[in-house]
Amino acid sequence: MPHPFDRQRFLHWDNLVYRNEVKRILDLLFDCDCGEGDITTQMLLSKNGCIIVNANIIAKEVGIFAGGEEIKNWLSSNKLTKELKVVLKKCDGNRLKKGQEIFRITGSIEKILLVERTILNVLQRLSGIATLTNLFVQVAKPIFVTATRKTFWGMLDKKAVALGGGLTHRLNLSDAILIKENHLAGLERAGSNNTIGDAIGNAWKKVSKDSFLEIEVENRAEAVEAAKQLQLLKTWHGKKFPPAIIMLDNFTPKEISFTIDLIQRLNLAQGIFFEASGGINLKNIRHYKKTGVHTLSIGAITHSAKGLDMSLEFDI
Repeated sequence: MPHPFDRQRFLHWDNLVYRNEVKRILDLLFDCDCGEGDITTQMLLSKNGCIIVNANIIAKEVGIFAGGEEIKNWLSSNKLTKELKVVLKKCDGNRLKKGQEIFRITGSIEKILLVERTILNVLQRLSGIATLTNLFVQVAKPIFVTATRKTFWGMLDKKAVALGGGLTHRLNLSDAILIKENHLAGLERAGSNNTIGDAIGNAWKKVSKDSFLEIEVENRAEAVEAAKQLQLLKTWHGKKFPPAIIMLDNFTPKEISFTIDLIQRLNLAQGIFFEASGGINLKNIRHYKKTGVHTLSIGAITHSAKGLDMSLEFDI
């Protein structure tokens, strides 16, 4: 059974929702970079007629490749660049060596120079995310590493996380139900006497069996109450209950271990995934591996990833 946070099956070009989001992002990036057109290339090269060249994108450092499918399909769907011929030399998810050719573009030098920076920006960022994710994944094994919504490019960033071996978590706000601290505060303001019970009970009515239901808790008492309410729902509604997750937010490793142990001793842990979130990094991740959680959610893999160095070079 796949982990409920593994949503990568939706992140491919044949999925219309994903394709449209990627095209919107790449079109915007291209429009911002292009402006009214490449006046330097127009001034220097246009008068010489159509010059056909081969351009190679080269890895300048070791890492995990990401973004190839998206760039290739976007170029073929863009009316300005659809005549460019793209040959992928490495597949998404492949490990790159310094100096390796990633893919080749053949066509008008004007068109290639027009999209050069957009292509490199996307490939460098996504490959950087995949590379950093893979580093966390290797250190965290056998515990899962998952992304958060701290992304710049939404599902595009989540695809890079998946290529690095991480889990995607929610793809967007409509993908799954995650009850957070501010939701509970809103229910309390509205007059609820049992915010966790009311939130979980109401949320269950909307969650899909193909998705998941998660609640964020801030302390041990909230975690126990959430587990109790989830077990009650499973008793009431039987086998159709969707995957349930309790997110232990900003707990120390010691607090996580004690909380999960308590929930297990109370016989409330059956069928529940436990997620740790907040301040997890490469220096402290080993402490979280021993706590009993199933998943570590780490915003840094998307918001702090360094782009993987690449260059575009013409055949001479």
